[in-house]
Amino acid sequence: MAEYKNIKGFKVQTVATDPVTNVLGQVFYNSTSNAFKVTRIVTGTGTWSSGGNLNEAKSALAGAGIQTAALAAGGITGTATSNTELYNGTSWTEVNNLNTARYYLGGAGTQTAAIATGGSTPPILAMSENESWNGTSWTEVNDINTARWQFGQAGTATASLMASGTTNNTTTTNVTESWNGTSWTEITEVNVARFAAIMTGSQTEALYIAGEKGTPDSGGGAPYANIGNTEYWNGSTWTELADLNTARSQLGGSGIYTSSLVWGGNSPVPYSALTESYNGTSWTEVNDLSVAAQFRTGAGGNASTPNTTALAIAGSPPVTTATEEWTQSLVTTTLGAS
Repeated sequence: MAEYKNIKGFKVQTVATDPVTNVLGQVFYNSTSNAFKVTRIVTGTGTWSSGGNLNEAKSALAGAGIQTAALAAGGITGTATSNTELYNGTSWTEVNNLNTARYYLGGAGTQTAAIATGGSTPPILAMSENESWNGTSWTEVNDINTARWQFGQAGTATASLMASGTTNNTTTTNVTESWNGTSWTEITEVNVARFAAIMTGSQTEALYIAGEKGTPDSGGGAPYANIGNTEYWNGSTWTELADLNTARSQLGGSGIYTSSLVWGGNSPVPYSALTESYNGTSWTEVNDLSVAAQFRTGAGGNASTPNTTALAIAGSPPVTTATEEWTQSLVTTTLGAS
C-alpha cells in the first residue's frame, strides 16, 4: 500500500489551525479539532471576472502559461498576425513576433518556454511550421508530420501532444503526434476525427474535448455537426469518457485530465458563454463567461494544475482584446464527513 509521503512528496502535517493558503488535495491533521482534513473544489463556486485587455484585438490564437503569467501568439485580426504578447496578471506587453504569421494554431508550455504549432494563413490552408519560444524570441524548429489547423494541443515546450484537426477545407484527420523537444512522432489516433476541439492536460494524460465532426466548409449542413465527445489519453491509447452537457466547437479550455474547464464556443447558436467543469468523471455546468464568444483561447496551467484558475483570451465576433479570469475557491473538509 502506497504511503502518503510517497504520493505527495511529504508527510501529513499536524497543525493547530487550518492553513489559510490551501493546496488542492492536501491532507493535514488539525490537532485542535482532532480531525484529518483535505482541501477540495466545490463545483459551481467559481466565477469569471474581467482581466487586462490585449494590445491587439484578435481571435483563433495560441495560448500558453498560467493566469498570472500567460502568453498569446498569432491569431487573426482580419488577416493573420504574428504578434506575441505576455500577461503579468494585470496587463499585456508586446514582445518579439512569431517568425510566421498564422491563425488556428496550437500552443503549449509556459510564458518563458513554449511552442506554437501548425495553423493556417491565406492562401495556404494547412501549415506544418513549429516554433519554440525561450522567453525572448521565437526559433523555427522541426515541423509536425501532418500539416493542419484547428487541432487540439496540450503539454509543455519539450513534451507536447496534438491531435486531429483539418488538413485542408475538406478533410478532417484523426492523426495524433507527440513532441519530445526535438521532433514529432505519429502515435495512436483519436477515436473520433474532428476539428475546432480543445485539449487539456499533458503529453501523457490528456483530454480531447468536443469539436466539429464533418467537413469544415460544409456551411452548417450535413455532415457537419457539433459534438460533445470527450476522449482520455493515458500515454498509449484513447478512451471515450462522458460527453459535455452542451455539444460545441471553437471553444477554449485549460486544466488537467482530472480537473478541466471549458468555455465559450459556437453552440448554442450563434455563440456561447457556457462554462463546464470536469472532475475526472463527469461534466457540470458552472458560471458563464461574461460575454458569449468563440475562439477564446485558454491559459491557466495546462499540463500541471487543475481548473482553480484560468484565463480566457480574446475571441470573436467581433475580434476583441478582452480577457476574462476564472477563479475557483478551495474549501477544507473533514475526512469522512459528508
